[in-house]
Amino acid sequence: MSKIETIHKHRLIEETAALWLVKLDDRPLSDEEKAELGQWLENHKHRDVFLALAKLWGQLDSLGQLAEFAPLTNHKQASSPTWQLAGMALCLVLGLAFMLYQPSDGDYQQLASTNIGEIQQLQLPDGSRVNINTNTVLEVRYQNHERAIYLNRGEANFSVAHETERPFVVYVGQQRVVALGTRFNIRHGAGHSELIVTEGRVAVEAATASADSPARQQVAAGQQLRLGQLSNPVIEAPAARTEQRLAWQRGMLAFNGQALAEAVAEINRYSAKRIIINDPE
Repeated sequence: MSKIETIHKHRLIEETAALWLVKLDDRPLSDEEKAELGQWLENHKHRDVFLALAKLWGQLDSLGQLAEFAPLTNHKQASSPTWQLAGMALCLVLGLAFMLYQPSDGDYQQLASTNIGEIQQLQLPDGSRVNINTNTVLEVRYQNHERAIYLNRGEANFSVAHETERPFVVYVGQQRVVALGTRFNIRHGAGHSELIVTEGRVAVEAATASADSPARQQVAAGQQLRLGQLSNPVIEAPAARTEQRLAWQRGMLAFNGQALAEAVAEINRYSAKRIIINDPE
């Protein structure tokens, strides 16, 4: 095997490990994901890189849930070259670069991130386009049956290419948004998550929807929905407010009648230097 092939294979291992760490840091794994990760970690090279990245990531204590199917802590520590390569991979993640690999059988996976104050545009292989706002982490997982996006943190605007056989689904917390040939925006934060549809329509349902799950909600162009509970009402999104909310795609922030505290909170999303109001009155 050539040195180039060896480096390429190691890079794929690093990127896959980084994808799993971002997912672990954001939410509990499903049983299916645990099984998939456990199988991947059976390879000692995968496990060495994963442990090295986990320690650099600072989240090793939170990985105890994996012990039931992957005895990580008893394995030997990664060698010095592995640590160096893992450190480089983590710098790519924390430097918010785009990491891409293409497994066989037509699957496609990508991790995309932005720094505070950074905006990126992501072009997907099916022709869909994602505009990614400040301080955002999302994961792309395309498979034969579904085009899945996991919005782990932040805000993104989706322009979706129509494919009858593979639905385009954005997972946000405990819900999923199914695109029905559309363009829409999702902002996912600790306080609440908001969906605005600007073209077409989407369906919102539980992330683990089944026949017994509550009925999905339909949100059409010109409407918005506060995500979190399927009982939340769909309301109209005035054009002026929508244009203001999506001004970030043009590199702008727009305000009209907002309270000072609300405006400052929005500005703080785009800068590492925080503005503090001593007297909100």
